[in-house]
Amino acid sequence: DDKMNGPFFNGREHPGLVDLTLFPWAWRFPVFETYRDERFKIDPNKSNGLLKYTNWLAAMCARDDITRTLPIWDEYLDHIGRYADGSARSKVANAVRDGREAHQYDDEKDDVKD
Repeated sequence: DDKMNGPFFNGREHPGLVDLTLFPWAWRFPVFETYRDERFKIDPNKSNGLLKYTNWLAAMCARDDITRTLPIWDEYLDHIGRYADGSARSKVANAVRDGREAHQYDDEKDDVKD
């Protein structure tokens, strides 16, 4: 039987395009639990699919080539927290507060300086 039993997409032993594409989003997902509420917590005991997901995420996080690209979690949470509480100062944050899209925001009024 040639069935692959690795932790990555399609049972592979090494991450491929699907794993590498989904990982940044999966790694950041706990931000919602932190800044919104517990409903966003992923509990692997709720289903076999969530258990596979958490095992996949752990396998990705166990790879040095992946972890070398990640920011320090607490620093990342602090950074994202400014967007969650509305105190971020960037062109995108200013535009959102103003009810516009970033490309519509007037650079002359933007309080972010180079």
